[in-house]
Amino acid sequence: MDTASFTVIIPAHDEAAVIKRCLACLYEDAPAEAEFEVIVVANGCNDQTAQIARDFAPQVKVIEITEASKTGAMNAGRSAASYFPQVFLDADVRCSIGTLQSLADALGTGEVFAAVPKARFDTSRSSPSVRAYYKVWQQQRFASSALGGSGCFAISQEGLERIGPFPAIIADDLWALSRFADHERALVTQDSAGESVYGTIALPHTAIEQVRVEARRRIGSEQVRSHFPSPYLPKTGTGVLKSAFSGGTTPLAAMTFAGIKLASKLLAEWRKLRGRQAIWVRDHSSRNL
Repeated sequence: MDTASFTVIIPAHDEAAVIKRCLACLYEDAPAEAEFEVIVVANGCNDQTAQIARDFAPQVKVIEITEASKTGAMNAGRSAASYFPQVFLDADVRCSIGTLQSLADALGTGEVFAAVPKARFDTSRSSPSVRAYYKVWQQQRFASSALGGSGCFAISQEGLERIGPFPAIIADDLWALSRFADHERALVTQDSAGESVYGTIALPHTAIEQVRVEARRRIGSEQVRSHFPSPYLPKTGTGVLKSAFSGGTTPLAAMTFAGIKLASKLLAEWRKLRGRQAIWVRDHSSRNL
């Protein structure tokens, strides 16, 4: 079967610590016949993100915009793209070209409009509490719903025309993917040869960092639900621990998960009270290589 062409768009705000790693993983073992382009959109950067990308991979199209906006960068990348489908990849996520090709091929069938790879978590530098949290997280329905969570998603040309430009929101993946019904999204776990495909995410090192990340996710999810409702958004807070216990979760892991969720809820509420809910919060520990 002929492989589909595609564009990879990487929004990058002050990602000098990880952009080389992202590009290296993408280009490693890339076949010469693969037809794809990579666009790095450095947005509001105060570091050497753009120059590092240019120096490491001269074939990459690097765009610089002054506004520090992830969704603004994604829209700029869309305007400059030559191919469809378009794959949106976070700069701190590692994806092989084979994984991205599998997403493009899945969309090439015309049966689905959006595709997401399976998430693989790098816990090598994470505390036991963070590891316990993600053991429970992976057993949620959301983890297999193709609604985000892997730092990478692809949308076909028809799908992009349907959703229009990305609005100025935090949860860009949840917004985009929840525009499509369950049967219009695909969770891609294998390539055409049956090999596993995935996006690798370096997890926070500490529970405190995880609470901050989870508070951002909560605010982003609430923003989508409030301003961009969709019948395809999953219900929240129902049966999470029950399904986790049925999957073999220990009581200690469940307590850790519940504790981080509660702390993140309180932090999210505090940020909203202070009017800081729109501020992007990132995990710096996983970028400290």
